[in-house]
Amino acid sequence: MNWPVIRHADVLVMLAESINETSANSETLPEGATMDKAYEATNRVRRRARNLDPNLPNPTVDLKGGGGSDFRQQIRN
Repeated sequence: MNWPVIRHADVLVMLAESINETSANSETLPEGATMDKAYEATNRVRRRARNLDPNLPNPTVDLKGGGGSDFRQQIRN
């Protein structure tokens, strides 16, 4: 049987990308979707990749800043 497998990290990055692109195109975000949520999703992936607790903020690893092309590039990196 063929079962699609999507990693949790992929879903978090897709969430961050979709919030960023929707916001960058001046479209209305769904209720509860904010750039803070996009950064938190990305930072959870970054913390987990460094074997840290993904739910606890870590200033040495976490990304911060605005949205748009800067955030898009941070995700790519």
